[in-house]
Amino acid sequence: MKKLLLILFLLVTSCGFNTIQKRQAVFISTAAYATNDSLTVGRFDLATEHSNRLITFIAPPSPSDRINIKPFINSRADKTHPNIITNTDPIVILPLAFKTHPVLFKDTPEFFKMLMDNKELQRQIDDEQILNKKLNKDRDKLKKEKEDDYNKLQESQKRSNHFFGILKIFTGIFGILGVAAVALMIFIPGIIPLVLNVFTTIFGIIRSVFSSIVNWLNAFFKK
Repeated sequence: MKKLLLILFLLVTSCGFNTIQKRQAVFISTAAYATNDSLTVGRFDLATEHSNRLITFIAPPSPSDRINIKPFINSRADKTHPNIITNTDPIVILPLAFKTHPVLFKDTPEFFKMLMDNKELQRQIDDEQILNKKLNKDRDKLKKEKEDDYNKLQESQKRSNHFFGILKIFTGIFGILGVAAVALMIFIPGIIPLVLNVFTTIFGIIRSVFSSIVNWLNAFFKK
């Protein structure tokens, strides 16, 4: 029964951590697909917001695994001065699917004029801003829950390691005393009552330790 309670405690703690991991996976999947869908329909402004939200939530890859994305720069040397490089600004490369689409830069006078002329687009932008605020709030909440559950899992692992460490010590002491008791009973027959008293004391100590652990687990689950 006592072992069952300990195993149950570890399982409940692990299940809580696994729940956070599942929610984290859902968040990552949602953000990744939102980024991809935004790029597909030409909403590069939204793609930036969704991808930035994603990378602030997950850990970066190691330098050896990270893909090095370089800007596309069509630099060339001046014909009269070969040592002078001109046109070093990065070039924006769009997929061929956007070849016939007009390009509009966000937060420019042209952008705000379009919103003034088209109330439906203004409502769409407002809805997107509300959604982005909600997603940022969900990300921050999930990050805190993940950190809290990870800390709880670390603490439970420390407690279990401490418990099993104590158990190993008691097992070692019990084994040594057992061997010593057998040796004494062989060479000194009259020592048996004393050995029985020693074993009774040891079992009493072990019982007290297990009772304390069970009481602590019961108090923990009642919280």
